[in-house]
Amino acid sequence: MRSLATFGLILLMVLVSAISKAQIGGNQSFEFLNLPSSAKVAGLGGNNISLFDNNVNMFNANPALLNNKHNGIASASYSILPGSIGFSNVSYAHNFDSVGIFGASVQYLDYGLIQGYDETGLPTTDFRPKEYAVTISHARQANQFRFGISTKVAGSYYGEATATALLFDIGSAFIHPYKDFIVALTINNIGLMLSDFNPVVQSKLPFDVRVGTSIKPEHMPVRFSVTIANLNHWNLINNAIYEDQRLYFFNNTFSHVKIGSEFILSKQVSILLGYNHLLRQEMRLESNVEFSGITMGLHIGVKAFNFSYALGGFHKAGNMHSFSFIIDLEKLIKKGV
Repeated sequence: MRSLATFGLILLMVLVSAISKAQIGGNQSFEFLNLPSSAKVAGLGGNNISLFDNNVNMFNANPALLNNKHNGIASASYSILPGSIGFSNVSYAHNFDSVGIFGASVQYLDYGLIQGYDETGLPTTDFRPKEYAVTISHARQANQFRFGISTKVAGSYYGEATATALLFDIGSAFIHPYKDFIVALTINNIGLMLSDFNPVVQSKLPFDVRVGTSIKPEHMPVRFSVTIANLNHWNLINNAIYEDQRLYFFNNTFSHVKIGSEFILSKQVSILLGYNHLLRQEMRLESNVEFSGITMGLHIGVKAFNFSYALGGFHKAGNMHSFSFIIDLEKLIKKGV
């Protein structure tokens, strides 16, 4: 109990000190931190903080989901975004007898080779913009509740312009003791800039407050998930373009919601389907019915291995393809394949 109390106090101190420095809205740096860290999350609408299974990547969205089932599990994920932008994530979790379960991940976003230009428009040398984040997470349990914290160092490199930040995620989750039902709350990306692109204008961090739930009704082979994001910044879309304010209210409210469904065909195979209304509002073309905001995928598990693929609708110009490969090293070593 003393360790739980100490852990809770640390969470509270970090929250109080960092939230006073959090910046909301406008153009934000390190937006890549909001990309789905695994193909399964990408297939479930791109944002999920309540999926409590053996997917070790989930602590990147909610550190409270890190649990002993993740011990010895490693994952490698890669997403191809429009414009041949590549986003990779490597995660691993290990349970230490004395201090509990810890997770670590490295995320890397590569924008590809870009031609540089000077202020007069003349071409200069090429450069390769990139961003990265290194995360360490820890979680504890108290009865049916789990609490977790992640510490992240994030960096951006755009040629001569660079920036780094120290960020924290704080997560909690209620896990029903008998039913497949979870409610979660996270406070993501609170922290401070260590160095900035411009010493005069301070960058804004992608601070976000989210709530979510996942439930699998008894005797139904479907798990439903709903995540409500950006609770700290309610107006997500421009109301000036709407003549009907009721339509604006609906679109703005629903833009906070990400919906996912996992159709469980067997213990080894499931089909993923999701919808992200904000992405659809931002990326769809008025003259066409687009695939924007709709996600789908497939998850397959075979013994110590799991593979997931997801297709995420972005824009007519291109979509996002995500791949994840998960291996249970503990099971592989102890039982073999």
